[in-house]
Amino acid sequence: MQEQQAQIRITATESADNCRVASGISLGAIAERVHLDKLRYILVEDDFGRLCGIVRTDEIVSRLSVENPTERQRWEDTPLEALVTVKLDDESEGHPITRNESGVAELDATIISSRDEIVAVNMEDDVLVRWSAVEGVLSRTLFDPVTDLPNRAVFDRRLHEDWSRVRERNSSIAVLMIDLDHFKNINDEHGHATGDLVLREVACCLSRQLRSYDLLARYGGDEFAAILSDCYMTDIHIPAIRLLSGISRLTSENPLLKDLSISIGAITCPGSLNIAPTRLMEAADECLYAAKRSGRNCAFTLDVALSGSNGKPTRLNLDTDLDTAQWAAPPVRRNR
Repeated sequence: MQEQQAQIRITATESADNCRVASGISLGAIAERVHLDKLRYILVEDDFGRLCGIVRTDEIVSRLSVENPTERQRWEDTPLEALVTVKLDDESEGHPITRNESGVAELDATIISSRDEIVAVNMEDDVLVRWSAVEGVLSRTLFDPVTDLPNRAVFDRRLHEDWSRVRERNSSIAVLMIDLDHFKNINDEHGHATGDLVLREVACCLSRQLRSYDLLARYGGDEFAAILSDCYMTDIHIPAIRLLSGISRLTSENPLLKDLSISIGAITCPGSLNIAPTRLMEAADECLYAAKRSGRNCAFTLDVALSGSNGKPTRLNLDTDLDTAQWAAPPVRRNR
């Protein structure tokens, strides 16, 4: 790693309508209006004139210089925000950019680089970090190494985020707790290495039963957890039955897993209910414990909005018909 003091400059005419992330201006348009050969960096602003990232001009030039015309056109049409080199935390107010009377903005910063690539930019009151430079390290702290699923820390953060969005849209959220039945027997009889292989197979199987934009995480040990936005009580039987059926098929194909099954606690909650996300987890746990007390290999559900009116976890009827058309209705949204 190397550190170097730098003064990053950009003129007002180059930044007024060309270098704002929110504007969505393309790389081709920037190349037409900005003298990329005269600048090393471009400061990327939001609509409030605050710094939200830095792009090296040679990154733009290299992409616009590819020989394949189709690929070059794709890059010309790509918005600047796709190349933002460093980003502030989403919760940060951002670093204000000021200009002198000539309209020149200057940013004094310490550039931290590795092999001539920016890793971070350190200013007086902000540190901007390049995601691609730290992704490997962060991935090891955010993802479970056995199943490659997000870990509990990611799950807890996403639950808070998704619950806030659900409340804003007055939609509904579902939280599922999934426990492997008799998993300890596999570890005891075949060893932890085999147990890890089983966990990976189970994780892949569970993921295939959910929508691409649902979040499935390894919550800890032999427990998994899922967050399903825009999922109502009228929908909850669909993912629950899919998960149970998927594991049933998996175990029938592998003699080693013949005694393995899952217990599910599934709750839904409308965004109109003013409760803490921890209450959602407590309710899902209540349903999970009800499923395990009932003999396992089953699912219990609960509408949290009814739990205050003596609502109790209810065993899911596995003969319920799946309405796949209704389940596929919400728009696609990716995990991360």
